[in-house]
Amino acid sequence: PLVYAVIFMLFMLCYLVLSSILLLISGLNPIDLIWQPIHLFKGFLIMLSGATVQMLWALPIYGWLMFCSSWFKTKPFLWSFFIPLMIAIAWYFINAITNISRVFDINMFKIPLRYIAHAMIPFSSGSKGLTFSYSSKDNTTISEMFHRLGQTVSHIEIVYGAIFAIIFIGISIWVRRYRNTT
Repeated sequence: PLVYAVIFMLFMLCYLVLSSILLLISGLNPIDLIWQPIHLFKGFLIMLSGATVQMLWALPIYGWLMFCSSWFKTKPFLWSFFIPLMIAIAWYFINAITNISRVFDINMFKIPLRYIAHAMIPFSSGSKGLTFSYSSKDNTTISEMFHRLGQTVSHIEIVYGAIFAIIFIGISIWVRRYRNTT
């Protein structure tokens, strides 16, 4: 995500320069029309903070995929999808057997998908304020923006995800180091 954000910023700067040249050729003032209203520095900070939140949300996914790629010798991507799916189905049947009113409750399938969605779209407005939200009409200062980022990063779900990722990345490093490949 950080590489994407930096490449996006470079392309945005090139686009703004080309647009300014076209406006100058047309006889218009690019400073009044483009450079003054865009708040370039604040936009770039928002982009980098969103990329940071996105990386933290996606960290458990990266850890799980690294673990599966190191542990399973064949078809690691299928195993990385199959194991959580079987756990969710088993959890659904255990809940359905213990409480008959939960037969039609499919929340255990929606909750992991919501966390994956947070990893893909960090600016989405999620439940409990778990995402870093920003509106283009919002007149927040940079210090308020970093305060929101700090609140988002300190949520317990992100901390648990980071612990999960550290454990599984550590296990995958250990497995790759000591596994006999013959």
